[in-house]
Amino acid sequence: MRKGVVAGCPTRRTGRDAGSALHEVGQYRRAVIDVATAAETRRIAEEARDRVRFEEEALELSDQVYRVARRLALAIDVDVELSGDPEG
Repeated sequence: MRKGVVAGCPTRRTGRDAGSALHEVGQYRRAVIDVATAAETRRIAEEARDRVRFEEEALELSDQVYRVARRLALAIDVDVELSGDPEG
């Protein structure tokens, strides 16, 4: 194969042979894949952070609900003791 020609398609006329042109194409392809992989990795990390934030907020809210329910249960017990009526 002539220098500067890859499978019948002329490359830039820099005197490089077909092998080096294909090598550069391979490097470009790997770089594009690396960028896509990095973007995918960032997206996955962002989703994981969002999930963690959501779970932390849900735990905080469930803790608040538990505390309110506990106070209400204690208030009902005190009310029953004060009224002397077990039916409330």
